[in-house]
Amino acid sequence: MMVAQVRSARDIPNQQLQQSVLNWVESATRGMAQVRKIAAEIPETKFYSILDHHGVQSLARVPNFGVLKKLVDEMTQAAPSKSAA
Repeated sequence: MMVAQVRSARDIPNQQLQQSVLNWVESATRGMAQVRKIAAEIPETKFYSILDHHGVQSLARVPNFGVLKKLVDEMTQAAPSKSAA
C-alpha cells in the first residue's frame, strides 16, 4: 500500500496525509525493532524459516507493511515465552 503515492516527502500535499505517512513510518520502525529483538531470542534456523515462509530474503527488503505485520506476529509466537515468577 502506498499511503501518499509520492516519491519524496516534500511532495505530500497536506498536513493530514503527512501525519498519516509519519504514523505508518513510525509503526514500521517499531515493527522492525520488534523483529530484530525477537530474532536475537529465537534459533537462527527458526528465524530464517519464518523469513522464507513469507518470501523475505532480508530484513532490508520487507516488501510491505502487511508482510512486516505477519513477520512480527509469527516471530512473537516463536519467541520463548517469559512467564512471571
